[in-house]
This record gives sequence, C-alpha cells and structure tokens, in this order.
Amino acid sequence: MILVTGATGRVGYRLMEALADAGADVTAMVRVEARAADLQVEYQDQPAERARELMLASGMPGWEADGYLELFEWVREGGADTVTDTVRQVTGADPRPVQDWLSDARGSFFGRPPDRSPPVF
Repeated sequence: MILVTGATGRVGYRLMEALADAGADVTAMVRVEARAADLQVEYQDQPAERARELMLASGMPGWEADGYLELFEWVREGGADTVTDTVRQVTGADPRPVQDWLSDARGSFFGRPPDRSPPVF
C-alpha cells in the first residue's frame, strides 16, 4: 500500500491519478477540505496505531507522524471547537463553515486541471 499526503494539491493529485491508473493500492491522507476538491473519497477512521504505521510506511519521520496524531487527538477532543468573533471583527462579515468557504474558493487551492474529471480512489 502507498500512502500519499497532499492528494488534493497539484502534485499530489497527479501522483494519485498516476498511481491509480497503474493499479497501485493507494491510500490518501486528506482533511475534510478534500470534499471541496470534487474528489471521490471514502473516509475511514483509523486507530492511532494504524495511522502511525501508515504514515511511517510512507516515509514520514516518526516525529511528524506523532505530531499529526497529537493534532488529530486534540481536534477529536474538541480542541478546535472554539468559536470567536474574530472573523466578524476583521472582515465585517459573519463567519461561515469552512466547507462553504472552501467550495467558493476551490479554484485557488486545488490544482486539478479543469479539463480532467476527478479520479476515484
């Protein structure tokens, strides 16, 4: 199995496409933002031990894998749930879900060429 991080970016997208076309067993580590990239993604929650194993097998250093696992646990425990009025103070507009904002700004973030249909992973 090949683990690819950054599968929604310009290089990662092309790499995932090439690996899938070659018949490789490919897994992508993506965030929820991948939904805004029009990728057909099957999400699977992995136990921390399995996630670390996959990250290390992809060549990620142990310190980085451990950092991701710590971040994932912090988010899972509600660490990112705090809502502030900073967006309103800075922009004058009400905050909105990141998924809505990403969908509107998708072309600025995701490098998939417009003439290609999304791959299925």
